[in-house]
Amino acid sequence: MYPALTYSMPFFISALFVFMVALLALKRRRLHGGWYLTLICLCSALWAASEGMLYLGLDIDTSMRITFVQYLGTAPVSALTLLFTLTVFGPDRRSDRKWIRPLSVAAAVIILLVWTNPLHHLVYTNYYRIDTGPVPMLGLEHGVVWWVIIGYQYLLLTVLTVILVRQIRIVSASMLRAQAILILSAVMIVWLLNAVYVTGNSPVPNMDLGPMAFVLMAVCIAWGFFRYHLLDIVPIAKAEIFYGLKVPILVVDDKDRILEINPAGAALFGIAAALATGKKAGRVLQDHPALIELPRAAGTTEVCLELAGHMRFFDLSVSILNDRKKRPLGRVIVLQEVTQYMQVDDTMHENERLQGVLEMAGAVCHDMSQPLMAIMGYLDLIAMELAPNHRLSPKIAGLTEQSGKLSEIIRKLMRITPYNAGKYMRDKISDADKCAR
Repeated sequence: MYPALTYSMPFFISALFVFMVALLALKRRRLHGGWYLTLICLCSALWAASEGMLYLGLDIDTSMRITFVQYLGTAPVSALTLLFTLTVFGPDRRSDRKWIRPLSVAAAVIILLVWTNPLHHLVYTNYYRIDTGPVPMLGLEHGVVWWVIIGYQYLLLTVLTVILVRQIRIVSASMLRAQAILILSAVMIVWLLNAVYVTGNSPVPNMDLGPMAFVLMAVCIAWGFFRYHLLDIVPIAKAEIFYGLKVPILVVDDKDRILEINPAGAALFGIAAALATGKKAGRVLQDHPALIELPRAAGTTEVCLELAGHMRFFDLSVSILNDRKKRPLGRVIVLQEVTQYMQVDDTMHENERLQGVLEMAGAVCHDMSQPLMAIMGYLDLIAMELAPNHRLSPKIAGLTEQSGKLSEIIRKLMRITPYNAGKYMRDKISDADKCAR
């Protein structure tokens, strides 16, 4: 095999492997972080392929142009990796949005500085051909801007490493921890080999071995897809849980100052979360006397709040926050509305009372019907013995009529099923006619 292919082939193989992973990531582009991973692989493939082309024995000017093109891959790859990490493992799923513009501008500035190097020579002060080895190589003398670019790239790498290490420490799910370890391992392999080149300790002088490690990176990412469901299963940020819950939550310190309040809590009390933070809870919630003095002990109590002119009931749960030395830091206050359950409970009690009233009414009606029937029988006997023009006949007829009305009332009471009450002076009484119907 020609010496040029011996030097170049490992880089081309790395580029091919990473490009295949890019196609695999492209199928998952709609998943969380899918586009970032696709772009990372494409930039890495360009980096590796262009590095391999530098050892094909091309003329010095062509090699220099390839070096300039190579920055289309090397300039944005660190920024894209950081954005991918922020998207998947950041405090919330929108952590990357505020960094997209500055990181994109920085990558564009790097490419512009490199491509305009012939005008200012701040990135490369000189370049030349090296013919002492088996294949011709491009020799470069670095300017001050090149070292600034390297420092910037490793700064991004440091931030990325901190995020991943923190994720490895705090996440509880073994699969999510494995994803973080996998990504960290792939990134560290590439940049550690690149650091060997930057420090001038490459076993092959003037050769950047970093792109060769893309084979390992590709294997790690592919293994992550199939073994750990990379991108299919992503960690849910704690901030998203806090702000996404529909239950009102307040976090206060030991001096009753509000540290956090989620959107559900801010909406319930009609306050702005940003304005409430740092203020005394009693001052912010002064319109709600039940919450002016928040409980300090862990447990659950019932509170009644007047909101929008309606009385609403809540179970107020208090959890104590402690530091690693078990010293109290503050409390988490959770309000779970139970108004509906209270109304159901009241309805059940009302039904129980109604059942008792109906049973008592039935017993009373039964006891009253027997003497009433006897009275009506005696009235009939008396009416039969009196002459039609007797002076007591009208009175006996009146008593018979009233006894009939009383009997009708008893029959209505016996037919009562619903409870229908109406106002009567200052009290409420049952409407027997409506109830009987």
